[in-house]
Amino acid sequence: MKFLLQILLFASLHLIPSFSSAQSILIDDNQTAQQLIEDVLVRSSCFAISNATVIGDSYTAGKNSYGYFSKQGGSFPFNEGIILSTWSAKNSENGPLAVNKALPGDSRWLGDTNLQVALGIIAPELTKNATVLEFDFIPKTNFISFNYLFAYNEYRDYFPCEFTDGFAFLIKEKTSTGPYINIAVLPNSSVSVSSKNVHPFVPPFNDIISGASKSGCAPSNENYFGGYNTSSSPINYYGQTKVLNAQTNVTAGVTYHIKLVIADYRNEEFDSAVFLEAGSFAPKINLGIDQTICFNENTVLDSGLTDSNYSYEWFKDGNTTPLSGEDKSTLKVTTAGIYSVEVTLAPNCIAKGKVTVNYKSKITKAITQCGDEFGSGIFDLTTIKSSLNLKSTDVVKFFSDLAETEITNPSNYSSTPKTVYAKVANSTGECLNFIEVELKVLSTLNALQTLSFCDNDGMQDGIRLFDLKNEIDPLIQVAVGINYLVEGYYSSSSDAATKQLKLVNSYTSNPNEIIYARVENGNDCYGIYPN
Repeated sequence: MKFLLQILLFASLHLIPSFSSAQSILIDDNQTAQQLIEDVLVRSSCFAISNATVIGDSYTAGKNSYGYFSKQGGSFPFNEGIILSTWSAKNSENGPLAVNKALPGDSRWLGDTNLQVALGIIAPELTKNATVLEFDFIPKTNFISFNYLFAYNEYRDYFPCEFTDGFAFLIKEKTSTGPYINIAVLPNSSVSVSSKNVHPFVPPFNDIISGASKSGCAPSNENYFGGYNTSSSPINYYGQTKVLNAQTNVTAGVTYHIKLVIADYRNEEFDSAVFLEAGSFAPKINLGIDQTICFNENTVLDSGLTDSNYSYEWFKDGNTTPLSGEDKSTLKVTTAGIYSVEVTLAPNCIAKGKVTVNYKSKITKAITQCGDEFGSGIFDLTTIKSSLNLKSTDVVKFFSDLAETEITNPSNYSSTPKTVYAKVANSTGECLNFIEVELKVLSTLNALQTLSFCDNDGMQDGIRLFDLKNEIDPLIQVAVGINYLVEGYYSSSSDAATKQLKLVNSYTSNPNEIIYARVENGNDCYGIYPN
């Protein structure tokens, strides 16, 4: 019924005049495979190209299903390039009202078995009306990519929920007996690009011809959908994806075979096309994924090339002036920014790469401890762990300086006031956070509070038994507030500062003796109180 519905629509609309050809793309379907590859898609000396072939519709006299396209104004995102389609390529000119989209291709025009394998299409279902452009190439770098978009005439009604044509960009080493790898997939995934995999929300649909009702479907990868076309659009398809990028790692100097193929699936109606941007098939420098690293760390960007005859230039944040002195195949990065490299491989052959390096902000913490007469305190640095939201597999190390000299006794660390550092790493050693820890030492030379007691036990000998917790704690608590607790009592301020030789709670004093109370706020020392 899809076929009948489209015929009726065409019959009712054929009298509407077409829009100006200045808005349309213009297609030349007389180019050879060698011309399409060398003069359009590649356009550089970066690859050794050979064995270029193209096959498609050989049943429509005087027309091919492939060709060269050029932008004649309008909104099409590519100025020029290659078109591979499942009908006569020139039918792609002008907007969606230009040519009847439901006219089936010739039944003798077969599909492609490699495409069927790549997309998991199992007999008895087959592809039909395939157009194939393939060639061998030898790359000079370890990474290639090119830009494309997919346009389709089933971007309408309920069709994206149930139907899609198939296309793939298949690559493998020429001598390999293994399967092809399809690189026409959505970014960072193995999901093939199709109208079923890329579309917005499709509402319920009632077919006025058959009376059938369709429930529609939820959006799928909608962020890659480019939009529905109108009568003023430059191509004769109902909708299209956004510009996408096919990319893959390769080995420099090795011969590869690539096969670019598109075909109808299930039936020969409602055709589709892949548009490849001219000059975009280019060597790339793969600097890896964008990085976010810890404060005080550095990273090395590696072009992956070792040839000393190549010329290297590194750039930062879009500046056109290369970084001074940086003319090697690697770059050590110590500050955040967008870094790029340009490598001249041969005359008229420059490979480029780009990556963003971000730095996590450091976390700041502070620990306060009471000091001895020399201004030193004993710190348990590990107390900061409780505020870091750690996983059980995370590892925390402490350092005395930014050169990362490790502190081997972090739970009993003696220090004057200074800044130390901590790094949190996961089980693989990847840095998760960098912490700056300020160590504060409270002087005990001047008492924060002094309490005096008389001998009131009936014997005026200056000796008295104290219940330290019940008699003295409440007096100190009134002075310091409820957020502070008496940690213990000591015979000297140094012992109190270092928490050594704590006195027992039931304590008998000597005449005119001074003891010292240590008051803490959580893990921090608040002060030493002579009594």
